[in-house]
Amino acid sequence: MLNGLKGPFRIFIFYSTIVFFANNSFAQTRAIDSMRTHLKDEILDSMKVKTMNLMSYYFYIRETYDSAKKYGEQALSLATNLKYKIGMVVANENVGSIAFRMGKYSDALQIFLQAYQIANEINYMKGISHVTNDLGLLAFYTGDYPSALKYYIESIKIKEKLGNKEAIANTYNNMVDVYTEEGDIEDGRVYLNKVLKIDHEINDSLGLAFTYASLGDNYLRSAKVDSALFFENKANEIGKILNSKIVEAYSSAYLGDIFMNEGKKEDAFTSYQKALAVADSINDKEIIAMVYFNLGEVCVKLQRFPEASSFYAQSLDIAKKINDKKKIMQGYLALTHYDSISGNQNAVLSHYKLYITYRDSIFSVSAAHKIENEKLTYENEEQQALAKKDFENKQAIAKEESEKKIQRQKILRDVFIGGFGLALIFSLVFFRQRVRIGKEKKRSEDLLLNILPAETAEELKSKGSTVAKDYDMVTVLFTDFKNFTAASEKLNAQELVNEINYCYSEFDRIVTKFGIEKIKTIGDGYMAAGGLPVKNTTNAEDAVRAALAIRDFIEEEKQSRISQNKPYFEIRIGLHTGHIVAGVVGIKKFAYDIWGDTVNIASRMESSGEPGKVNISGTTYEFVKDKFKCNYRGKVQAKNKGEIDMYFVEG
Repeated sequence: MLNGLKGPFRIFIFYSTIVFFANNSFAQTRAIDSMRTHLKDEILDSMKVKTMNLMSYYFYIRETYDSAKKYGEQALSLATNLKYKIGMVVANENVGSIAFRMGKYSDALQIFLQAYQIANEINYMKGISHVTNDLGLLAFYTGDYPSALKYYIESIKIKEKLGNKEAIANTYNNMVDVYTEEGDIEDGRVYLNKVLKIDHEINDSLGLAFTYASLGDNYLRSAKVDSALFFENKANEIGKILNSKIVEAYSSAYLGDIFMNEGKKEDAFTSYQKALAVADSINDKEIIAMVYFNLGEVCVKLQRFPEASSFYAQSLDIAKKINDKKKIMQGYLALTHYDSISGNQNAVLSHYKLYITYRDSIFSVSAAHKIENEKLTYENEEQQALAKKDFENKQAIAKEESEKKIQRQKILRDVFIGGFGLALIFSLVFFRQRVRIGKEKKRSEDLLLNILPAETAEELKSKGSTVAKDYDMVTVLFTDFKNFTAASEKLNAQELVNEINYCYSEFDRIVTKFGIEKIKTIGDGYMAAGGLPVKNTTNAEDAVRAALAIRDFIEEEKQSRISQNKPYFEIRIGLHTGHIVAGVVGIKKFAYDIWGDTVNIASRMESSGEPGKVNISGTTYEFVKDKFKCNYRGKVQAKNKGEIDMYFVEG
């Protein structure tokens, strides 16, 4: 039936069904036979290029890389002879992707750059968007995160013009990986919410499941376990509806991560085993390698060293089979750590050397990538600069002779005027510099005071450093928006930032009014403390008053937004009083921060509270019970502290 179709329409049929054929064992033989027949019967050489490119892609997603490479190189050779540049771009992308999957990163880089150059020559926007995404993946995989982000942004701009939402979502997900590796969890969450919006718009249920799973991982990295569990369960529910084994495998693996974070090592082990069984059933080697690695990590924590060694070895073996250099590198590093703590000192050095070998093989490509990246960016500008310089040199030679005469006439006059003028200029420059330095000094001091408490800022200016201090009585205040994710989905990025800024600005005014020191914001969480840097005995009362003011402000905002039919936030607030250590951390973007069990218990009070309520610990209650009406609400288990009494402050 396909033989009766004409040129491009036949290719469209092949392309739109190829993924189905690649994942359906019943249809695989028919699919490849049809393509081979199509290739044999095709008269137009350009159509042969397209068909060979499709066959290359077919074998690529089946992980039959030798066949994929053969058809990709045939397509490239024919397209080059025909000077069919779109076919050359696609063929280069296919061959480059194969080299990348086979761990030949330097080869992949050169091939992708060739595709990028050809696509730019013919202004093939779709090809540029694909190849820049590929270059971003390669840069990410070799640890060159700035270049990866640069390529992804270039890809996104083109995809937005082309209106391909599914492709946009794919690149957004890649950007999330960069932010995650860089530790910018909040930025990653912003782009995950953009992906979530697109998934809903295009009704992509499978994409939605993966996005929920990624959101769960994101919240776990922010230590928001409740939110992490919520999204992983949503991902799991969709996976069951779709009967998607890959979603089930990923979701079980992420749940294992959550259990590990909570210290539930046995539950984590069980969850990872479930993920492994599902991944085995679909023979997904990437997930299998990842889960074996995680099982090794759990067993190290459980001090089941023989099992840990076995799991690490199996992870490493699969990583080598799929030539995943990054997983191999991580595997050898894990074995180095394992050998050290298990007492196998003879193997430590050999495994560490192998880790260094794979690390260098990956990250040396990163340096080459940066060089090529600069070449791509500045090649045209350099040519223009050389032409401009040549023109300017010719002009300079022509002017030089005429200017010599004028210059000689000016010398005597300039000698006379110069002395006076120089003194005047020096005075003006000195005065302006003095004014400018004064302004810059004030600006720097204002900025420092915006980052650090006044006393700490003065210590830093006078001594060049600060000393951490102990405080026996500090009241720590935590807030968190309950329905932040649901509300944020209904707002665009700018509206979300504006709303958060409005709330936090009001929080800043409130805590300042009550003499409380703002510590930091953590996404949709806000942290402040009373009783530092200047010690006092009223900080519990001050902090409770600030908490009630914040509660009332959010409630007023909620009612206002409900009346306007707008999304709104609800807030949980928790407080605890006790000992903390405070000081300045870091040498770049340094910050004033606090540590201790008091911080953890205050966070526990917040997470154990209810929306619109101020939840305080029994310790804080003892300091404020004569000032406020409080209702006892039971006990909560706190890590390393046993059970702690809780009270709601009513007013």
